[in-house]
Amino acid sequence: MRHAIYFAPPAGSALDHCAAAWLGRDLAGRPVPRPDAPGFAPGRLDMLTAAPRHYGFHATLKPPFALAEGTTLPQLIAAIEKFAAKRSCFAVPQPRVETMDGFLCLRTDSIEMDALAADCVRAFDEFRAPQSPEELAKRRAGGLSRRQEDMLVQWGYPYVMDQFRFHMTLTERIPNDTERAALAAWLTDWLAPALSGTMMVREIALYTQADRSEPFVLSRLFGFGTP
Repeated sequence: MRHAIYFAPPAGSALDHCAAAWLGRDLAGRPVPRPDAPGFAPGRLDMLTAAPRHYGFHATLKPPFALAEGTTLPQLIAAIEKFAAKRSCFAVPQPRVETMDGFLCLRTDSIEMDALAADCVRAFDEFRAPQSPEELAKRRAGGLSRRQEDMLVQWGYPYVMDQFRFHMTLTERIPNDTERAALAAWLTDWLAPALSGTMMVREIALYTQADRSEPFVLSRLFGFGTP
């Protein structure tokens, strides 16, 4: 079993509904009808959204981890409750569809979100079991900078702290520039009504994966203590 701490769009929001429709599943793992994207067959969309569908629509705050020896899920939940109770709500600028490392995602820049992610990495690291040699090798296979290697060794994941880039993944990597541009244009138009104005961050979410073959699903939400 693995756990992760995510930011997800507010339950019931327009972005929540759109994200569920795009991935074909909601945060609890229930199937949701997918919209028609002109020029993209349903089978192709299944392929393009396989990884995002597996992990659930989110922005990673504390990357997936197995519980460290001597720690328990109730202890983790209590720690998240205490952490969230001390946080204040904040707004982030309107996300936009962008390409990042060849895949499509929603991106925005926010000092507050960067700080929240860094604090989550630090606060819950005592609950993280060390990465196996196989997991470390997999992370290194794609090539890491020296700084990312340092983050991997210290925190078990290379893209944290100053290497963190807030993003909510929409697709797998799409090597074909034409296909990627066409889908980006369609997603930009389709998501526009759900992305108007700022996005409020009022809570963080604990997601759980029963085993590596199962998708991550929402386990619990933790509201911030100060509105």
